[in-house]
Amino acid sequence: MFSLTALKGLWTTRKIWGGALLVVVAIAAIAGGWLYLDTQARRLARITSERDAARSEAVALQSQNTQLQTRIAHAKQAVTQLNRHLADARQQAQSARRKFDGHDLAELAARRSGLVTRYARRATERVLADLQHAINGETGPGQPLPGSAADRPREPPASSADRAGD
Repeated sequence: MFSLTALKGLWTTRKIWGGALLVVVAIAAIAGGWLYLDTQARRLARITSERDAARSEAVALQSQNTQLQTRIAHAKQAVTQLNRHLADARQQAQSARRKFDGHDLAELAARRSGLVTRYARRATERVLADLQHAINGETGPGQPLPGSAADRPREPPASSADRAGD
């Protein structure tokens, strides 16, 4: 059934097909390896860019955090200073209350009417002098106010009825 020549021909065909099959498998392995390496390189590039973006974002967040902590420290100092001022103001108000709680101003005015009258008279004289200076157009001794009566003409211009009578 089988002849030696047929076996020899089959063996030769197998060698050719076997070699071709080996070449195809090698090309497929090389192409698959290349695709795998290309995919890995793209993945590495993407992960590297994500890492770099995360690092820059972390640096920006650290900068913002530092700025916020600085602002918080300044705000705490300002609040502390305001609390000191508030405590001082409360202490001054309490001191003034203690001073004035012991005094009845109506009773003081009744007991020492001359003292209160003298202060009231002096204050009234100052207000009247200021009014007099304002009416006369003076800001001080001999200085007229701009746009005051001193800048206006003394006599009003003659009206048309006054001219008709002349």
